[in-house]
Amino acid sequence: IALVAFAPLGRGMLSGTMTGQEFAPKDIRRGMPRYNAPYVADNVAVARSFAELSREIGLTPSQLALVWLLARGREVVPIPGTTSRAHFDENIAAATIELSQETLARVDDLFAKSPIKGPRHTPETRAEIDTELLPGEDTPS
Repeated sequence: IALVAFAPLGRGMLSGTMTGQEFAPKDIRRGMPRYNAPYVADNVAVARSFAELSREIGLTPSQLALVWLLARGREVVPIPGTTSRAHFDENIAAATIELSQETLARVDDLFAKSPIKGPRHTPETRAEIDTELLPGEDTPS
């Protein structure tokens, strides 16, 4: 059974570009709790640590996120979106990169110690989505 990793770059959170600044008026993330107060500052800090790790090993943050997912097994299929040819090329290059077990463990450890905070969606949106909940997430009403 395959797992399709939807939004594997965390809607830009793991691309190394998020600063916590306000989003454009029509940006979908404006309505997503983890991209707004009170969660966004902590999440941007985690993303910065992730970006530092990626630079340390010579990858872009996006590549590290995708390579980490690809290392989970052939049944994990990330589907990153992109708005530019440069990002497309960067993402495709991730398929040719292998990480050491030590690096994979460092990524795991980073998110174990500092998980992304906040729900992915508002309670109203979660009630419309047929999905399983992660430990600690509220049950949609």
